Amino acid sequence: MMEDSMPTTDDELPIDRDRVFEMVSRTRVHDGFLKLDICEVRQALFDGGTSPVLRREVLVAHKAVAALCYDPERDDVVMIEQARLPAELAGFAGIQTEIVAGLIDPGEMPEDVVRREVKEESGLDVIGTPILVAHALSTPGHSTEQVWVYCARVVAPDTTGYFGLLEEHEDIRTLIVPFKEFTQWLANGRVTHGFALMAGFWLMAHRDQVRAAWLGADSIGT
Repeated sequence: MMEDSMPTTDDELPIDRDRVFEMVSRTRVHDGFLKLDICEVRQALFDGGTSPVLRREVLVAHKAVAALCYDPERDDVVMIEQARLPAELAGFAGIQTEIVAGLIDPGEMPEDVVRREVKEESGLDVIGTPILVAHALSTPGHSTEQVWVYCARVVAPDTTGYFGLLEEHEDIRTLIVPFKEFTQWLANGRVTHGFALMAGFWLMAHRDQVRAAWLGADSIGT
């Protein structure tokens, strides 16, 4: 049970929620595609005190985008499938059903990366301005990865296709999924990718508004 004296609002917290850690040392121990830093920090505590020096391992990751491709006229979602070694090592399916995603290069804007990645991974063009669903951290317990998640309007193709950059050894297959079937995939575990789930449940909650914005008010409820 929470004590009566415990703070209940941000104004009552004895610490700055945006500045919690004092860096004592930081050492890079791996500098590959993914980078691993060993950090020694002191942490401000909720009771107003300070922790002893703590050792934390931090995976320093790239910034990225993810985009759920949706055709509001056909009411279809365009998903992609590709092989993921970490998923298989974790006991999930090696072939993951995902949404388009890609890394942001220095100087790029997230919306521009969405357009590029949708073209590279699905062969489709983004129509208009994609809708920002969330700007989120993937695993803040150990990684700095941040992802801008979007819903992007496309014209869904009639058949599946195979895409990806050969120089990056990408082997990607597109799937055209009717919206009702897509919601079943979210519920039955076919989709296990976190940002695909985030964008999918967002679309379930906002589908009428999205279709009204992209097609006009007469599309609501159809």
